[in-house]
Amino acid sequence: MSSPPPKSTDGTKALGAGLTLAVSTALFAYGGMWLDERLGTKPLCTVLGAFWGFLGGTVHLIRVLAPELLPFSKRRVAQPKSRDDEIDPPSSP
Repeated sequence: MSSPPPKSTDGTKALGAGLTLAVSTALFAYGGMWLDERLGTKPLCTVLGAFWGFLGGTVHLIRVLAPELLPFSKRRVAQPKSRDDEIDPPSSP
């Protein structure tokens, strides 16, 4: 009988997100280098590729480690209700 797979911990999530950041930056920079060779625009595409790879990797890192920080995140942390919300307003006669 096989045991269930181990649950992901914060350390493995951070490691995976960090590797995604590094790999996306490297791949986009490499793609920019390839475009620079084809178009003769050194180093424009390399810099833009590295920027976009870093930006995408950073957004992924935040979505994995702290999704509540993104304004467009689907997974929002519910805010606790304040004490004022529990009090009913007085009814009008």
